[in-house]
Amino acid sequence: MPFMTSFEIDGRLKSSRESVIAVLETRFGSVPDACQEQVNRLEDLTLLQQLLKQAVTVASIAAFEEILADI
Repeated sequence: MPFMTSFEIDGRLKSSRESVIAVLETRFGSVPDACQEQVNRLEDLTLLQQLLKQAVTVASIAAFEEILADI
């Protein structure tokens, strides 16, 4: 992976967080504030990519919150 500046990393983190939340909103309507806050605190791009995949396939917002609780 090529070197990324902190600005680029911050941009990718922000984009990844927004993607996770957008998928959840699209699938389930509103996303609880606590869930959004937890996603927005994450600093690991790999984890956010995994969460995005799970957001696409998870059965419910409650199930997604359980996934977050295990992090």
